[in-house]
Amino acid sequence: MREGSIWQRFDTDDVIWASRSLEWTLAAIFAVTMPFRWIVWIIVGLYWATSLIVRQGRHNKNMLSRFNMVMIPIDVVLISVGIHVTGGFASQGFLLYTLDLLFLAVYSSILWATWGTLGILIAYALASHGWDNWQFWWRELILGFLGITATALGLSLRQTLRALYNSSLPMEQIQALKSLQESVVKLSSLPAVVQTILQTGLQLLDTEAGYAAKWTASGKLKLIAQIGLNTEGEWDPRESYELSALTSLEITYFKNLSSHEAVKVGHGLLARGYRELALIPLKDGDQIIGVLAFAGIRKKNPLIDHRVILEGLADMVVNQIRFESAQANSLKRGRLLAVLERVGRIVNRNLEMGTLLRSLHQAVADELETDSFLWL
Repeated sequence: MREGSIWQRFDTDDVIWASRSLEWTLAAIFAVTMPFRWIVWIIVGLYWATSLIVRQGRHNKNMLSRFNMVMIPIDVVLISVGIHVTGGFASQGFLLYTLDLLFLAVYSSILWATWGTLGILIAYALASHGWDNWQFWWRELILGFLGITATALGLSLRQTLRALYNSSLPMEQIQALKSLQESVVKLSSLPAVVQTILQTGLQLLDTEAGYAAKWTASGKLKLIAQIGLNTEGEWDPRESYELSALTSLEITYFKNLSSHEAVKVGHGLLARGYRELALIPLKDGDQIIGVLAFAGIRKKNPLIDHRVILEGLADMVVNQIRFESAQANSLKRGRLLAVLERVGRIVNRNLEMGTLLRSLHQAVADELETDSFLWL
């Protein structure tokens, strides 16, 4: 589900990485005629060594983007130094600021892009010392306008990509849930089926833990299956965070569990560093028969954004609980019919009363596993 989004982010990171590498290479070439060219070449060499190491470590999906972001203020500082030593206001190096304005627009929110643009304007002012020249203010105006335009375009681009990504999610999620439904049909026991549902859910939701439990006749929750938690047996949910989910027909979402009373946050969630939790009521019609939960470290895309997956997984668990219940009822009916059939055969023998009662007792005890028999 997330591979497309990761690919898009890496593609953008690669373009920015390549653009900056070209920028630094051109700086090294232009430094040939400068007296301090050795310093420039050393700096460019260090940059290339570092960037190639980062590039090779791209299995970490955030490494390249973080490197690109960290390099923005370093770029600005070095460009400003270059402007200062190559003529100040007379230098044309200020044009290189435009690249970092674009990089800011890609990686930053409107607020940070605005502050970054302001920082670039101040850096150019300090590097050029062109305060008394009207062309300086014209250049500042042009840079500010480019910063505003790039920020607006960057915001629009991110919104468009996010909309396209979100629109593609439902079909991918439905396909994943369909494949899951086909796979669980081959499993027999309820715990095994729910364990498979949880495993698939963790992958689709990109989270770390989950569990499913159903109501018992005693008013407690009984664990069906779990992954990544310290949950077992039965527990009373009336004094825990689960109560709200069990009294509601809607998904209950906790953005930050650490803000709640620790005594009400069970199953070792806080001890494992989990802060995000989604509780999905298991509904059989209007009746809540249990709860499905997913927890983990808070991600960029919160669990509540994946309602299609959460509700689809909950429906699968409910269907499996229904199926198990239907199997149990069918087994009970079958045993009852077997008792009635055997009793009928015994009665038809016209046995003496004592023998008849003993035979009936034996038949009922064999089928229903009872120890006593009373005839009134």
